[in-house]
Amino acid sequence: MKWQPQGKRPDIGIWIELPPGSRWANEGMVRLIGFMIEGAARYTGPRFHLMVPHGLDDVVRADMRTLKATEHTDWVVHAPPTLADPTIHRNRYTRKAARLILQAEDMLQGGWLERMVAYANEHVLVDGWIVLHPFFRGAERLKAPRAVVFPDAIPLVFPSTSVQSWSDGGSDLMWRDNVRAALGKAPLIITFSKHVANYELPHVLGIKEAKIRVIPHAPPDVSDQLTFVNPQDPRATGNTRRLAAEMLRAQARKSSWAYLIDFAFEDAKYVVISTQDRATKNIGLAAEAIAYLLREQQVDIKLITTAHLLFGATWTTLPAIIEAQQLQFDIVSTPDLPRPEHAALYHGAQLVIHPSFFEGGHGPFPFYEALSVGCPCLMARGPHTEELVAGEPELERYLFDPYDSRGLANLISATLMERDNVLDHQLGILKRLKERSWADVAIAYGEAAQAGAPS
Repeated sequence: MKWQPQGKRPDIGIWIELPPGSRWANEGMVRLIGFMIEGAARYTGPRFHLMVPHGLDDVVRADMRTLKATEHTDWVVHAPPTLADPTIHRNRYTRKAARLILQAEDMLQGGWLERMVAYANEHVLVDGWIVLHPFFRGAERLKAPRAVVFPDAIPLVFPSTSVQSWSDGGSDLMWRDNVRAALGKAPLIITFSKHVANYELPHVLGIKEAKIRVIPHAPPDVSDQLTFVNPQDPRATGNTRRLAAEMLRAQARKSSWAYLIDFAFEDAKYVVISTQDRATKNIGLAAEAIAYLLREQQVDIKLITTAHLLFGATWTTLPAIIEAQQLQFDIVSTPDLPRPEHAALYHGAQLVIHPSFFEGGHGPFPFYEALSVGCPCLMARGPHTEELVAGEPELERYLFDPYDSRGLANLISATLMERDNVLDHQLGILKRLKERSWADVAIAYGEAAQAGAPS
C-alpha cells in the first residue's frame, strides 16, 4: 500500500537507519519519538511514519503499540520486504520494489540500507523526513525534504584520550569527519537546546546558524503508563507501590533477574538512575555516593539503574566500583524495561538521580518522567541544567556538582529527610514547565521536516 498525505494532517517520515538487531527499548531518541507521537495524536498533529530496516520492524511496532496513539491513524511502521517474503510479487508496486532490491543487492554488500532507501522513495510518500541522527547517511538519497537531528558533539567536546581513536581510521576521527560531512549536506539541522546550537554547531563543527533550528523538548509525562496512578496527584500510596512492585517482579521473572524475582520493591528504599552507561552519564559518581551512604552513614538504600553492567569495561567506572566494593546486591541493573515497567520503577522509588554532566537538551528526561509519577529528582550541574534553571531558578537547590560524590551523598540524605516537601515543590515547578506540550514539539518537527529542501 502506498501512503500518501491525507487532508491537512502532514505525513512526516522518521528515518531510522539502525542495522538489524540494534537496541531499541529505552533509548533517549526512542522515547522522544513516543512522546511526539502521543502529543500529535492528542491534538491531531502530524502522522509519523517510522522507516526501519527489515528485522527491526516487529520490535518497533510492538513498542509503538504501547503508546496512547492509534496505528495507521497516528503512526505507521514501514520496512522493506525481503526477497523471500511471499507478498513481494502481489502487485505492481512490490514488483518494482523487488527489482530495486535486486539491483541494490548487486550494488552493495549488506544491502539492507539500499533496500530501505529504494522502498522509502517508492512506497512511503511523506511531506518531509526527520533524520534521527547525522550518521544516517542513507537519508541523503531520499527524494522528499528532510531535516537532520543533531543531539550533541560529545566525542569532540569530551574526547577520548585513546591514541587509536584519533589515529588514521580511529573511531573518533571518523565520527568527526562523517558528522561534519553529513551536517554540511543537511538542508536543515534540528537541535534540542541553545547551548548546542550556539556553541557546538558553529564553533566545534563550523555549521552556519542559518541552517539550525532549536526545538526544545516538552516535559515528558509517563503517568498514562500506569492505570493506577492519578496524573493530577501522582504521589505513591501503599496500594500503588504494591501494584508497581508486582509489575516489576513479573518483569524480573520474565527477564530471569534472580535477585529481583521476590524483591520487596514496595518496602525497600531505592533510588533510580535511568540512562545508559556512557562516559558523560557519570553513573560511577552516584555509585560512590551510594557506597558512602551505605558504609559510612548506615543509610538503608539501594540504587537501581536501567544501564547494563559491563564488568571488565575500562571506559566506565561503574562496574569496577561495584566489583571492588562488593555492591552487587546494593546496585542492581534492570535493563531494557518496557515503558509501563519503566514508569513503575520510578513510581516506587524514593528518589531519581541524573548524574550526567552534559545532555544535548535543556533538561533531562528523567526529571520530568519521575515527577509525572510522583518521584522527586536530583540533577548534576551542566550546560543543560543551567539552561533549564535560567527559566526556573528554584531548581538550583536540586543541582549537585558532578565531580563531588560526597556532596551528592549529602544532598541525597537531606532530600530523603524532607522528601514530601521536595516533591510538592518540584511538582509546582513541573506545572509551569508543562505549558509547552508535546503537540507543540511534534508540530515544530513536522514544519522543520517540510522546510528542509531536498538535495
